[in-house]
Amino acid sequence: MNKYLEQKRKNFFLAETHKKNRDKVLASFPYWVAMDPASICNLRCPFCPTGQKRGTRPEKLLELSLFKKIMDSLGPYLIHMDLVNWGEPLMNPDVFSMIEYAKTYGIHIKIDTNATLLNEKAAEKIVKSGLDKIILSIDGASEETYPIYRKGGSFKEVYENAKNLVAAKKAAGSSTPIIEWQFLVFRHNQHEMDLARTLAAEAGVDEINFTPPYAGDPAWLSDIEPFGGQHYDVDEESVSFKRQSPDMLCNWLWDGIAVNADGSVSACCSVEDAEDDFTREFPENFEEFWNSPQLLEAREHVIKTLPPDPESSNVCVKCDHWGWSNHMDPGFILQNMLRKENEGK
Repeated sequence: MNKYLEQKRKNFFLAETHKKNRDKVLASFPYWVAMDPASICNLRCPFCPTGQKRGTRPEKLLELSLFKKIMDSLGPYLIHMDLVNWGEPLMNPDVFSMIEYAKTYGIHIKIDTNATLLNEKAAEKIVKSGLDKIILSIDGASEETYPIYRKGGSFKEVYENAKNLVAAKKAAGSSTPIIEWQFLVFRHNQHEMDLARTLAAEAGVDEINFTPPYAGDPAWLSDIEPFGGQHYDVDEESVSFKRQSPDMLCNWLWDGIAVNADGSVSACCSVEDAEDDFTREFPENFEEFWNSPQLLEAREHVIKTLPPDPESSNVCVKCDHWGWSNHMDPGFILQNMLRKENEGK
């Protein structure tokens, strides 16, 4: 029984109405959140600011007490949570308790992990926690290709850990979490896609997804579409994702928020630098923050589809790629919640 479901439903449709009407002042709350349990990682992936220790954010583990405080504020409205952002979530020993606490608010929860820490014990805790979906980031299908990007990791280890999770799920007789193998397609691993499909089936994961990476060097890009150049603006030395249609709305400003491991709040999951956060600590009065001058300025800029101003102190005003980091529409998640609720009556 999800006692917050009706509140979530009303908030969702109110937020969607505000977004459709291009309202600046909102009476709704976010229904989507990216929450970072850890701004640290045990791998050294070349294009990740955390793995490369660029110092864009303080190294921090989200405290369980702070997580509960945030959930008590936003939980009644949230439909979905990405319990990950800039680090490896399983490095926080409280992550399993975080999932269990968030589930008391009836939130659909997904984690992305590099799977290096997903041993048998962790796998059992993941299944027991009630997690809805887990994405295993495994970019390769052999010991030769995998560590080229996932520096410090071992393909044999993470593949065994994937099987650990499948086994734990079967042993518990659980339908969750949905287990997805995510394979970032680079030039060096593109030839292993068929092998990865075979290995995914043998391991028993629920699905495998091949996706273009956020690669900052054209030499890394796949020459197989749809994983290569069609997604990027490329010159001889750099790569950036193509800007979406100028009239595409950035949905984060109306229905989503990102909370970092130190409690600071960002406009979206793509805000790399701590200096661009909207606030350095989670606000005591979130409604007031949600309609603060900086949020109103950001919404007005996007509504008017104004060109980016690189001199602005507002991260949304200087953003030149709104739209490409939009989160998915959680409407189908809400529909499933409502269906299950009706079936239980």
